[in-house]
Amino acid sequence: MLYSTNPELQSRFIQPAPFSKFYLDIDSSTPGGIARYIGYKIVASYMENNEIDPSTLVSLPAETIFNNSQYKPVQQ
Repeated sequence: MLYSTNPELQSRFIQPAPFSKFYLDIDSSTPGGIARYIGYKIVASYMENNEIDPSTLVSLPAETIFNNSQYKPVQQ
């Protein structure tokens, strides 16, 4: 899903909603706008692992941030 250009994904994973729509039984237990949260965690990981100020960060391509973030989700 990360590389998809399907516009339907925006409403399912980015827009505010009571839950994210994976179309699975677990939907009601997933937070709405989950992609925003994951994006935030990727950027936070990038900032933590690279000495960079926010004004420089905003000029970087998203792919650079993603590839160099070293983001690893923690299963809880």
